[in-house]
Amino acid sequence: MLADITFIGSTIKSLQVNNKVTKLPAVSSVNINVGVSDPSITSITDEEVTYLHGVLQLQIDLNITNDTEEVLSEISLLLEGAYRIDSGVDRNEFNDLVRFNGLANLYTVARSEIITFTSHIYSEGKVV
Repeated sequence: MLADITFIGSTIKSLQVNNKVTKLPAVSSVNINVGVSDPSITSITDEEVTYLHGVLQLQIDLNITNDTEEVLSEISLLLEGAYRIDSGVDRNEFNDLVRFNGLANLYTVARSEIITFTSHIYSEGKVV
């Protein structure tokens, strides 16, 4: 069954930065850890129309190190995305759609947020 999932929006639930530098050195590396929650699925009735509503959380932790492996910055970002679909779709199918499509969507949002705020943290450089 082909189903259209609707992205309602996302929010930054938590952002933590521990930073030791204002300029990223030319030789630095980024270690990334990614975690994702199981989707939370509920039914919502709005003006006599019932939808399935799903929420997914994405946790991204970055450690930026220099060439001697000294940690220069630690960034932890928790994003939450909300999705909905017509209730004619099976709940398990929607859960899979939120898990797969929601994760791809939130990863794109997270990457954009990380690029934006690291460009403000560092006088030169950003995490891409």
